[in-house]
Amino acid sequence: MSGWVRHRIRYLRNWKQYIKALTKSIEELLPNTEVYVIGGAAEDRLTILSDIDVLIVVDKPLTIQQRRKMKADIIWNAEKHGFPWDYPVEIHIISRNELPQYLKHVKKLIPVKTKTMN
Repeated sequence: MSGWVRHRIRYLRNWKQYIKALTKSIEELLPNTEVYVIGGAAEDRLTILSDIDVLIVVDKPLTIQQRRKMKADIIWNAEKHGFPWDYPVEIHIISRNELPQYLKHVKKLIPVKTKTMN
């Protein structure tokens, strides 16, 4: 097994640890949000080529440019919490109004941080 494969498997097996570090960054930058894991990790169907999908629900709509900047800021800030810069994560940022439509395409979600958990 190649070094890349071993590295990737280790990363994916420890997704909960890395998502905790990412969530600390999200809490600092977007304190009044909800955070969920969706996709393959939530559905327990990760493969070697998977990434971890993180859904962030914000109260007000953001432009595409604001979402891009926020994603970059979250990743940049997360490094100080032990989140690796090369971790396979896909961040989805949506508004509360977009959530019902978004959930039509999500089979399962795992709450990481909700307003009631704060």
